[in-house]
Amino acid sequence: MIGNVTTGKNFGGLIGYLLKKGHQCSILGGNVLGRTPKEIRQEFEQCNRLARHIGKPCMHVSLSARPGERIDRQQWLAMGRDYLRLMSIDPDKHLYLIVEHRDRPHPHVHLIISRISTDGSVYHNHWDAYKTKAAAAILTEKYGLWPVPDGRSGT
Repeated sequence: MIGNVTTGKNFGGLIGYLLKKGHQCSILGGNVLGRTPKEIRQEFEQCNRLARHIGKPCMHVSLSARPGERIDRQQWLAMGRDYLRLMSIDPDKHLYLIVEHRDRPHPHVHLIISRISTDGSVYHNHWDAYKTKAAAAILTEKYGLWPVPDGRSGT
């Protein structure tokens, strides 16, 4: 497994892209109540009002396995929650959504995460690229996945 993480200002654009009609995608889970892109965006934006001073409240993570891996919905959900915990993000306090894409030969999911928790505290994303690489290695071993060679993101 390999992971990639970025931060951004706008949840709307990311949600629109990940849930775009015509994409081979499905919402696997998370802790947001909304089901449409508009409802999901509004929920994330409402949470972000708790810390308006944060310039990039939107965290986007992709977790990718090698082509040929068989990962079911429950495994992806468990891996997503494990990823959050490995990154020291409380999945009970930070809004997140896990979306599976089937637009590439390799299985992968996208996580949309609010850096702002429901109590207004902020996740500080220092060294996230390194922590994501370490988390992906732990998830690879824990779930018995094939290692992905360095330098191959594929997402």
